[in-house]
Amino acid sequence: MCRINLKKICCFYGSIFTIYVESKQCVLPTLSANQKNVLVCKSMSKVYALSGVRCAYLVAHPDIIHRLQIFSPPWAVSLPAQIAGVHALQDPKYYQKCYQKTASNRTLLLKALKSIPCIKVMTGVTNSLLCEFPTSIPVHHILEDCKKYGLYIRDITNMVLNIDTNIARIAIKDYETNQRIIHILQRVITQYK
Repeated sequence: MCRINLKKICCFYGSIFTIYVESKQCVLPTLSANQKNVLVCKSMSKVYALSGVRCAYLVAHPDIIHRLQIFSPPWAVSLPAQIAGVHALQDPKYYQKCYQKTASNRTLLLKALKSIPCIKVMTGVTNSLLCEFPTSIPVHHILEDCKKYGLYIRDITNMVLNIDTNIARIAIKDYETNQRIIHILQRVITQYK
């Protein structure tokens, strides 16, 4: 039987999109504040609509925080990012409503995307959906055609190492914007038939 000393294992948990699946009783931040081998790092850019601000926080045991401060310059987070981050954390009810709205819009967008022939949609819980296009239609062609209509969709090729993909990431927006996304994708896909 193999015995492992769990106190010697360091668990670093990067939680960017977990807010979409976490329960109100998530124990990781509490656990990481009390255990020296658990660290939770949370980026605020995605879930708090602070893209480009470069704001995150770390929850860890005070001894670990003290040891890590040696490696972190005092200006690591800009003043505007600090202000935005503090304000974002002051209104959790507002963001909870936003997450619920995103979940509702995700369901509607997922259903609409699945109705478009030749798009395979991968379900998820974040604020975007992954769509796989047929290999006969290179994804970069679809994205270029979408740009002509003012729709910018992300190619995930540069996000995945050593995998030849034909997948795009579509952000979940408000209902009207999602309808526009569907309309443009239908128009673009029709060109390739």
